[in-house]
Amino acid sequence: MGKLSNNEDQMPINAKTPRRKGNQKEVLCASALWVNNFQRIFPAEKRLESFNAKTLRRKENQKCSTLRLCAFALKLVSKHKGGAMNENAISQIVIKSAIEVHRTLGGPGLLESVYEQALIWELNREGLRIKQQSEIPVVYKGILLPVPLRLDLTVEDLVIVECKATMENHPIFESQLLTYLRITGLHLGMLVNFGFPIVSRGISRVVNKLDEMQLRR
Repeated sequence: MGKLSNNEDQMPINAKTPRRKGNQKEVLCASALWVNNFQRIFPAEKRLESFNAKTLRRKENQKCSTLRLCAFALKLVSKHKGGAMNENAISQIVIKSAIEVHRTLGGPGLLESVYEQALIWELNREGLRIKQQSEIPVVYKGILLPVPLRLDLTVEDLVIVECKATMENHPIFESQLLTYLRITGLHLGMLVNFGFPIVSRGISRVVNKLDEMQLRR
């Protein structure tokens, strides 16, 4: 067989080139048609209107979230309206919260720190301000001692709450709490021992220079 001429060698390439160019033209035409149809069906005004609607819905959702938070805050305030709470009202909430913690956690047997954290959560849910492990400076004969006093919980800067997790209350517990009250100048302390099978039997009130009748005013 004889050799193919130069024109015959180029035949496959020349045959494919128009087809490739034709495909490109078809793709471009289809893209242009799609863009044209999109712009005709969804003009710029409608696209802008859709964007504004989404933005408005987002702002309304944010506003609803803010209103829900405000409603929750008002609910907390309504629990304690009528001025600042006194020691007796705080102690009732502490007792109720301690019973809830003890019941939810299943009773005694856990670490003291576990009960303490759960009690903080419950008291915060009641809208009370809590200070945990706050340091109180101790002054001895005009000299500030290098070791501060640490309180488990201070509720509303009025009531000291000491948490325990022992099987029985040692007399030193209440004596210690009374000393804390004298040093801080506060009048009511709550000893909450979560180690009792019935936690209400492990709760004690310790009073410093304040008659129980004054606490009920």
